[in-house]
Amino acid sequence: MKRRKRKRYVSTDIRKSENGATFLSILITFVIVMITLPLLVYLLTYVQPVKHNNELSVNQFFIFLRNDVLTSEQVYTDDDNKMYFLLPTDEVAHIEQYQNVIRRQVNGRGHEIYLRDIDSFTLQPISFGTQVTIVTKEGREYEKKIAHYE
Repeated sequence: MKRRKRKRYVSTDIRKSENGATFLSILITFVIVMITLPLLVYLLTYVQPVKHNNELSVNQFFIFLRNDVLTSEQVYTDDDNKMYFLLPTDEVAHIEQYQNVIRRQVNGRGHEIYLRDIDSFTLQPISFGTQVTIVTKEGREYEKKIAHYE
């Protein structure tokens, strides 16, 4: 059997080992960071996050309205854009637009605000319930069909 000759060196790297970063490389890195940091802060001032506050508020209102319909014994609307709920406690609650808010009152008393900054609030009876349309002060329109269960 033929014997192979072992190589003396494991690594074939020609360069000599570097023990650490040089002062010049640290200085260049520091200058690059100091130049780009103010530019990055300047650019971030122009980034405007998208605000979904009104959309979340309207969706929360629709959830409140659905819960009121589910817990009431009877639901009906009138020509004045008011939705009435006959509660299990034999009280009557209604939801209406009052100035620029949508409020809920029980037996004509109280003032629980469900939604703010409203331009218009309309209720349309449909075959299985009510279609609610809301237009906000920003001009965005939201619609929801609420089913009445009996």
